[in-house]
Amino acid sequence: IEIKGISQKTSWTGVAPLDEKRWLLLEGGGMRFAILAGDPLQNMALRSFAWDVIRPARDPKGEPTKVETQKLRSRFASQLKKAIEPRFRGLAPVPGMPRRFFMSSTVPGYPLVQMQCDAQLSDASCFVERACFLPEVSDFKASAAAGVAVSAKRNLLLLGDRDHNRLLVYKYKSCFDLSFHSEIKLPYKLKKLSGVHIDGEDRLWVTTEGPDDYWNASLYTWLKW
Repeated sequence: IEIKGISQKTSWTGVAPLDEKRWLLLEGGGMRFAILAGDPLQNMALRSFAWDVIRPARDPKGEPTKVETQKLRSRFASQLKKAIEPRFRGLAPVPGMPRRFFMSSTVPGYPLVQMQCDAQLSDASCFVERACFLPEVSDFKASAAAGVAVSAKRNLLLLGDRDHNRLLVYKYKSCFDLSFHSEIKLPYKLKKLSGVHIDGEDRLWVTTEGPDDYWNASLYTWLKW
């Protein structure tokens, strides 16, 4: 697929359905996305997504205050400058919320954010909507975040950790309500985790930047996990 305005060397870091006919393709380094549609797929639009309107996660008491929101935006802007490229890795639809997506992030202190897209017939605009409240895991750093996936059947969210070659598993209720559940250790021969996905059959898929030293593969799947 030829996408005008982007080098063929561009690293695409996530893909997810925008609606029944279109796909969202994430370019996390340049904080842009492409909209793909048609058969065969063609590029319909190329857009940047905004990050400076981010808000804290909505809690049971309601929306955050203006002071809380402004404080978060100021800190996020500062931390964004320290993020390792690509700054956003992975894209997963939020269950029950059309055109909303989880993104994993290498922004220090913000390994999980939520993006919202306002779609039109031939175009869309997207922005980083929320900073999700993710319980800390002592040896996990946001710089190691490498993909996100959601199991709607089990209400679980998986976040890739490339430093420790594992997947962190969280019980998911909302962007505000996530609790650490467990971790999945990946085979040691899989190197440089780059993405994670859960399909409609609840199968787990994992990608790596390069082939392993056993099967010479970079895409793996598990029927049970």
